[in-house]
Amino acid sequence: MKRLVICTLSGGSGELRSYLPGYLQALKETADVVCAGSATLSSHAQAELTRMGVEMMYVPAGSGIGMWVEAWKQLSQSRMEGYDEVVMSNDGCIGPVYPLQEMYERMSTFSGDAWSVSMTQGYDTAQWDAPGLSPDFLVLRKSLFQDNRFTGIIRSFRDTPDAASQFGRAISANGFSTTSYVNPEAYAEYEGDWLVWCADRLLQESRCPLVKRAVFTQTAMEWLRISNGQVPPRVLRLLESSPYDTDKLWNDLLENERMSQLRTNLHLNYVVPEEKMSVTPQHSRTALILFVYYEELVDYCMHYAQNMPEGSRIFIISAKESLLEAYREAWSKTVGKHQVEFRRMENRGRDVSAYLVAAADVYSSYDYVCCMHDKKSRHIDALLGSCFSDHCFENNLASAGFVCNVIDLFERHPRLGMLVPPTLAFGRYYMTLGDEMGDNAQEVQKAYRLLNLSVPFDDEPVAAFGTMFWVRGKAFERMFSHQWEYGDFPAEPLPLDGSLLHGLERTYQLAVQEAGYYTAWLSSDTQAALTMDNHAYMLRNYNADFFLKLGLCDFPTCSRRLRRMYEPSLAGGLYVRLLYLFKQLRYRLLSCASKGKRKAKYQKKAEKYQILQSAYRLFRRKTS
Repeated sequence: MKRLVICTLSGGSGELRSYLPGYLQALKETADVVCAGSATLSSHAQAELTRMGVEMMYVPAGSGIGMWVEAWKQLSQSRMEGYDEVVMSNDGCIGPVYPLQEMYERMSTFSGDAWSVSMTQGYDTAQWDAPGLSPDFLVLRKSLFQDNRFTGIIRSFRDTPDAASQFGRAISANGFSTTSYVNPEAYAEYEGDWLVWCADRLLQESRCPLVKRAVFTQTAMEWLRISNGQVPPRVLRLLESSPYDTDKLWNDLLENERMSQLRTNLHLNYVVPEEKMSVTPQHSRTALILFVYYEELVDYCMHYAQNMPEGSRIFIISAKESLLEAYREAWSKTVGKHQVEFRRMENRGRDVSAYLVAAADVYSSYDYVCCMHDKKSRHIDALLGSCFSDHCFENNLASAGFVCNVIDLFERHPRLGMLVPPTLAFGRYYMTLGDEMGDNAQEVQKAYRLLNLSVPFDDEPVAAFGTMFWVRGKAFERMFSHQWEYGDFPAEPLPLDGSLLHGLERTYQLAVQEAGYYTAWLSSDTQAALTMDNHAYMLRNYNADFFLKLGLCDFPTCSRRLRRMYEPSLAGGLYVRLLYLFKQLRYRLLSCASKGKRKAKYQKKAEKYQILQSAYRLFRRKTS
């Protein structure tokens, strides 16, 4: 059986996807392979294809199916006559998880004209559409591609948004005999592209050799439309437990996708018991960097710091010699299971300069580092401030057993680079969940350029809000591509938001991603129970309010209807922004010229229009 594979390349960077050479090499074992793309390949990518004996041809830009059709038109008829089968595929295919030869051998008993690895199916009003052949791995036999009816399909092809599904259906509609490798009857009740929506079942039950990249990159909104989003993490676990090497897949995802989307789609969350569940690896080197400023929080910080494993190195850093002395005295009263070092720093940059200047040498010497600082939050209510502090400390250093379990997480997940507490969503910090960037985009962009990062810029950063986190030492190396100095940081007093410190707080995860690692949420089991109930309570109240206005509907529909309500009022664009700005300035001036209750009233109105400006910018960013 002589076979040709035409594999289209979607990327415009001129580089091959990290996992693609492995896929092409597997295709080469049973076929000649031609890659078709519109972007000029880099010299490295061209050399890689040449090494594998893969031919490259350039076609006009378009969808995957559109470029495949163009490649077909460019290949000579005489060349096609030398093949028994021609395969349509693309660089969105991950695999093979199982040998392709196994699939070819089983399909050799099918005597029809075309078959695909899977099918797609849509729902039209009251009934299912007929399943269509998947264009991701579609095998056309000579009986089909030498037929005039297929020539007519090629001639009449138009590269429209639904061209991929229509192409497969056109083959069936023209009387050709078709089927799929996965049993169509087993998935007949499933909507959409089975290679995406049923990817876990296809791997487990049907020994499907391929996974679509879209499983990991499709938006969470799409998953929530008809599921709870369980498929992507299931597929990842199945791949990691199979012979398939997921390192190349991780490389591709981390190089090209936003961390916020990967964290949501793959549900990169770890709820860790506070009781010890595993033995701390003896070979791992762990450290705690603790920046301290408040004398009254010595006992609070000591309580958590002593949860570090025996033998850990603890670095106490402060600009106050008197405070360092207080910690020396406190540590002298402990049993001495830790190695403690005290460092004096300049009074500039707070915890961020403590991490990046005073403790810059730590990360290269330790496997796992916990970065913490005492937190007072004097500008807010005392209870809210203490809840913020507890949220950070309890989700990083809840207990000695918890810390052992965290280290075990790093050991078991080699791509895990950074662990941060879940994004705050209570009190005045409620707005953080939905406006993670705040007024810090400019500072994050500065840091992004300063560190020469290339991963996608993320305006929904998976950040350690409060700047307390765990990090794998070598995953943090990119933060030091710039040699930080105390002079890099602004002098006191600092604004409540919008400074370099707040920008770097949202940049750490980008540097970790650049190093090839992912960032995940970390929560103790006690804190996770709080978060689940709080989120459920808030969502339920929002639903009850929205349903009164929008009617009963699912989340994607509710979100879409809500945005449509606001779009007309925001259509003014510049007018709306100027109106908010004018009113903010007006009430700010009035507050300056007033006293007492009237002054407080105008200050609140000025704050209201400042918040409206931020909300407007956020809405435009989310809907653009």
